Amino acid sequence: LVQPRSDIVVHSFAGEDQFQEIQTGSVSPDKLPADMSDPELLGVIISRAAPEERIIGAMQEALKKNITGLLEAVCVATEHDSYAVRLQALDVIGQLHDKRATGRIVSLLDDYDPSVRKKTVKVLENLNDCRAAGHLRARLLREPVPDVADDMKSVIKLLESASIQGAIYDFD
Repeated sequence: LVQPRSDIVVHSFAGEDQFQEIQTGSVSPDKLPADMSDPELLGVIISRAAPEERIIGAMQEALKKNITGLLEAVCVATEHDSYAVRLQALDVIGQLHDKRATGRIVSLLDDYDPSVRKKTVKVLENLNDCRAAGHLRARLLREPVPDVADDMKSVIKLLESASIQGAIYDFD
């Protein structure tokens, strides 16, 4: 008889058009990210209790390993209280180049920290998902930081141009 592991928890994430489950595990606070299993890394990434340095280290290690469930976990990390964790999560999303994250990160355009808003704009540019243009345009009307507003304007133009190009190709 096999006993179920009590240190593994299954988390379900409903996305725009997919349903993903990831397994996370509990981990000793002394264990280094390089020595963690995939479920342990994911567990640290979505943790609200772990120190921010540990969460950031787990994200970096998980990205190096390219583990399954990383996108879903870093999308959860974008909601962390620490702006440093939110910025690292955005870095990882940008490096994954996965448009499925667009719907989860557009809410960060309303983040109280201008550096998080600016990074979000850059990641949306990197994802090149035309669906983000409307969110950027709506937020631009309320953006108080000129540098962030300028970035928003340029990304809106880029995304709308890409959308027009895509429509032209559809008719060919």
